[in-house]
Amino acid sequence: MVYKGKKGILYNSQGMPQQKKCSYSGLVVWSFGSLGYDDYLCIRQAAPQQNKDDLIAHGLHCLCIRHYFKIRINHTMKRLVLPLFLTFAFLHAAAQSVALQGKRMAVIGDSYVRNHQEPVENTWHWKFAQKHGMTYLNYGRNGACVSMDRTRFGKALCHRYMEMADSLDLIIIIAGHNDAALLDSIGLDLYREKCAEVCRGLIERYPEARICWFTPWCNDNPHFKMVVDATIETCGDYGIPVFDAYRNSNIFARNEAFRKLYFQKGKNDRAHLNDKGHDRFLPLAEEFILRMF
Repeated sequence: MVYKGKKGILYNSQGMPQQKKCSYSGLVVWSFGSLGYDDYLCIRQAAPQQNKDDLIAHGLHCLCIRHYFKIRINHTMKRLVLPLFLTFAFLHAAAQSVALQGKRMAVIGDSYVRNHQEPVENTWHWKFAQKHGMTYLNYGRNGACVSMDRTRFGKALCHRYMEMADSLDLIIIIAGHNDAALLDSIGLDLYREKCAEVCRGLIERYPEARICWFTPWCNDNPHFKMVVDATIETCGDYGIPVFDAYRNSNIFARNEAFRKLYFQKGKNDRAHLNDKGHDRFLPLAEEFILRMF
């Protein structure tokens, strides 16, 4: 529809005049739906409510003042907007990195942290710390549980967190895999209890630190989903954000072909990423962590 002048004739989409005169005041941006590069953004004057209703009754659903103002969205606009957007994104990322420079980051957990039989320097968390200029402290122990001490693998995480350094800015917990594998012996209630104990203890000891928890990857064993859901619920009770790696990691640990490419021992490994696997997961983990700063 076209409206000409402060007072004038309204035209329908076929260009036929509608014999009705109206007055308008105030400027409002009107959107025609999806805009492409060849579409127009038009400025129309807003009618008083009674006039709008009257117009709608006559089937006039869209008004614009083409003779007053119009902006053509074209490839020139694209060339202007895209560089500005990329510049803003770069500056935002740079500002976050500067904010993390020199901060102390501790990662505690099981072999997801210790990296099993490969160097810690291959892990996504080590690479994250290096990228952002952080001091990196690794408290990983192969085979460790959250809730139960193990003769071969040492004390549970619910005891070991008290051995970490006194001053920390970021604490990442990556745990639960071994608890899920041994859940028949541990029991879900005990896991919840010890998970809550870790949450309370870390908040009490590091009230200024950012704290987050990463769950195990997906697994055919149904106990893994139970432990993951218990972790999410328990951490949620304390306001600790959880990265649900079981569902949202882009690590397809239940697929044999995937494990051959991205896990340390190939198809027989369901826990330990190789260097390539850590690189795959890093961008998702990085995005999640940066949202806390």
